[in-house]
Amino acid sequence: HRSIPSLLQLLHIAQSSAQLCATRGKKYFVPDAGLVDPAVVASNKSEKNNDGSSTTTTPGGGGDTFSFASLRKITPLLIRLMVESELDRRTSKGGDLSLVSSESIHTRSAISTGGDDGALSSSWEDVSGLHVARCLAEGALVHVCQPNLNDTSLALTFPRFAVALRKLSCNLWNERPFFVSLIKTLLKHKMKLAKSTRDEIVSAWLGWFVAAGDDTKSSSGVSSSNRRGNRSSSSSTPSREGAMCSALHESFVFLLNEWAALGNLLLPRDMLLKFANDAVMAADASETLPTRKFVAMWQDCGKDDDDSSNFAQVKAQYNRMLQNIPGTNAEEWKKQVGLVKEEKTK
Repeated sequence: HRSIPSLLQLLHIAQSSAQLCATRGKKYFVPDAGLVDPAVVASNKSEKNNDGSSTTTTPGGGGDTFSFASLRKITPLLIRLMVESELDRRTSKGGDLSLVSSESIHTRSAISTGGDDGALSSSWEDVSGLHVARCLAEGALVHVCQPNLNDTSLALTFPRFAVALRKLSCNLWNERPFFVSLIKTLLKHKMKLAKSTRDEIVSAWLGWFVAAGDDTKSSSGVSSSNRRGNRSSSSSTPSREGAMCSALHESFVFLLNEWAALGNLLLPRDMLLKFANDAVMAADASETLPTRKFVAMWQDCGKDDDDSSNFAQVKAQYNRMLQNIPGTNAEEWKKQVGLVKEEKTK
């Protein structure tokens, strides 16, 4: 559509508004519409005429790499995801194309949230850091998660968007507006959410705990050495803050609590505790500093520092979960994550 370049240009201007205000109007920047490949412009500018003067054969001047990538690479990929989500909905059981799909020799299946699908992962290479594109992908995922007549298709659609979001960002740890919107949309399904869809959502969410470049593929891939009693990271790993105190962590446990409140059929108690344990291991695996491990943060929560303040919101969600299950199950879960021993020594 002819308006897409202009809309993307406005979004890129909005993204730069904070930086522009910081300069108090002394500088300004209007991003390119992305119609021209910057590499081609640079090549044409380097050409020389016979008289030695430079010439530019491409109209419109220069171009911005991120604008061109957003328009020419990301936009088609997002459109592809939207079309595939619609096709998933129509070919799933109950859709108007389900009969045709059942008779076809080609099958549509969900992909791994870890990005093991070669064709899709390769399509999203070298796109990290495009903030506007990531926001568009987040909004598109919230849109496709809206309840419709055939919600089982989400089990196929959600993993594809999860891969795209992981490729578009180094991490999603602090995307609170996105998580709030996504959770509100998912809870609209109530008890109608299929367990297969629930499992795909949980798997994708746990995969978001992994930052770009980390060796850990997903929470299910966390080795047993990271469990209670040996959660320290390798000495060769550079020290950095992980997802322990993030909005991602808090939102995931909040979603588990909301699902559990809808009834035992959607999220049985044993699965609730399992997913919560997986979240603890995934958050621990993202941290390299011993003082930011789950048990250490639980003990230090309440101190006057930023980490304790942020983790207090995460801890509140875990406490909410523990208050809504029998005491024996709560004690067993605390034992699994390593809290019982530390609490008894207080």
